[in-house]
Amino acid sequence: MTGGTSGIGAATARLLLVGGHRVAVTGRDPGRLEAFLDEAGHAERVLGLVADASDWDATNTAVTSTVERFGALDAAIANAGPAASESRS
Repeated sequence: MTGGTSGIGAATARLLLVGGHRVAVTGRDPGRLEAFLDEAGHAERVLGLVADASDWDATNTAVTSTVERFGALDAAIANAGPAASESRS
C-alpha cells in the first residue's frame, strides 16, 4: 500500500491487519513510517518500506521486497497523493 502512514491509507492498513492480512506499507518519511509501524503492531504481518510512489525504481523495489518477505503480492492499494508545500507564501 502506498501512502500508508497516515489518513485513509493508515486506516486501511490497520483494518487489513485486524482482518489477518499481511500488509506492506510505503511512506516517504522514515520517522512517520516507524511511528505507524510501532502503533499498528502485528510485526509478523506488516512490512514498512521507505519509498516514494512517484519513483518507479523505489516502487519496483517495494514490490520486490514485499514478494521476498511474504512470498506473493495479491493486491496493491495505490493511496499516495500529492504532498502539500511546507511553506505557504
